[in-house]
Amino acid sequence: MSNTIDPLVAAHGMMSGMPAETGISPVEALLNQFESHERQEQTFIDGYRSIVDGHPNPLVRFLLGLIIADEEKHH
Repeated sequence: MSNTIDPLVAAHGMMSGMPAETGISPVEALLNQFESHERQEQTFIDGYRSIVDGHPNPLVRFLLGLIIADEEKHH
């Protein structure tokens, strides 16, 4: 089991008067989670692009193009 604290749990603890166990503020912990998610999302987008570039099936390329566009919109 990981020793990291869920940022929302940490934020709730700070609001309820419980001490933070990570040594960073709940806002900083949440920001770290967002940044981590953004990096992971970009990795997936790059992976989808590499599949599109080399895939022979136009339907697969089209569908992956839709997925990439959607991921980029969220990103």
